[in-house]
Amino acid sequence: TFIEDTVAATSERMRAERDELTRGAHAERRAAVTLLLEGAPIGRARAEAQLGYGLAGPHTAAIVWSGAGVASEQLEAAAEAVVRAGGAAHRLTVVASAAALWLWLPVASAPHAGQLAGELAAHPDVRVAVGRPGRDVDGFRRSHLDAATTQRMVARLTSPQQVARYEDVQLVALLTAEPTQADDFLADTL
Repeated sequence: TFIEDTVAATSERMRAERDELTRGAHAERRAAVTLLLEGAPIGRARAEAQLGYGLAGPHTAAIVWSGAGVASEQLEAAAEAVVRAGGAAHRLTVVASAAALWLWLPVASAPHAGQLAGELAAHPDVRVAVGRPGRDVDGFRRSHLDAATTQRMVARLTSPQQVARYEDVQLVALLTAEPTQADDFLADTL
């Protein structure tokens, strides 16, 4: 009876958490952000209500991620470090996966990489990619796409760097986005 009751309670807890993930606040935020990032016609008021985050004004996006085996508490602690380093009062967080968080800070300047690296010293397995600041919905989208590009570059280069800003990888990202064109440019120029 004890084992059956334990299995039933565990199953119920798993079902409740699965429902929260698929139909809860995280899922609603992820859906609204996906629509914004894709440029879909979603009203600003509706998106702001679903996100609990204002879309007017400045935005700086960041992606906090890690390899396998890092606890979600470490990702959350790293996200808080990004907020502190950015001087933001609050943040919008979207759970992108078990090992990644998407963040937006309502600030007009990106956190300083050195200060952020100092804040992240206690979490050596966590990485942060920061996009360029932007304004309004277009800035919200572009800053995240910059952060995603930065994340891809850091991952592709297997860089040990814990914090990377878009400005750090912009030229390399541009040159490697179209390898054939980059090779032609280098051959013609050099």
